[in-house]
Amino acid sequence: MIRIVFFLFVLSGSVFAQTTAQQPEPAASQPQEEHAKPDMQARIGGPVKPPVLKHMVDPVYSKPMKRADFKGNIQVYVIVEADGTLSKVHVTRGYNADFDQAALDAVRQYKFKPATQGGKPVKVDLYIEVNFGGW
Repeated sequence: MIRIVFFLFVLSGSVFAQTTAQQPEPAASQPQEEHAKPDMQARIGGPVKPPVLKHMVDPVYSKPMKRADFKGNIQVYVIVEADGTLSKVHVTRGYNADFDQAALDAVRQYKFKPATQGGKPVKVDLYIEVNFGGW
């Protein structure tokens, strides 16, 4: 059985500070609007709704992988772009090269409906846990 779990990625203080430093200061008389620039990642939560998984692919197991009898999770970091495609896909917590590659190959085939903010698609990042075991 393959179980996929999504974890929301919260930007660290240093990355968030760097991101907000790029935004212009609002004028004192103008209220600050909450919206993401097209080239910036939004943070899931509040007005930002998470992406919706439309298509998932199970990892392919080789015979040596089945013999290894690994039961656990491979954590994959992804950015879901505003058009729903994935970028910067990489393993953040792995097991070995075979299992890590199987998780990456599967996740790269996922299809998402993009995250939204105010009804408009935005880019977000998240972690995907690919669970191995139970075949």
